[in-house]
Amino acid sequence: MATTWLNNGLPADVCAREPSLQNYGFYRKLNTGNYEFISFCDPKSQEWIAVYQDDFYKILNALLPAKSGSK
Repeated sequence: MATTWLNNGLPADVCAREPSLQNYGFYRKLNTGNYEFISFCDPKSQEWIAVYQDDFYKILNALLPAKSGSK
């Protein structure tokens, strides 16, 4: 079981043979509340790391200093 994993981008040659694959990918939620689409054919898609929301908050809570005034 993994807390984080790399996303599954596609090799450029596959995307070149099947241009419709450009329409498939994943969305990430931005700080503005909007969403950004990342195609599986974007070379950067293979560099993105995903994490379950609950695990993300556990990591943050373990690494960030406690708020002043809290225990």
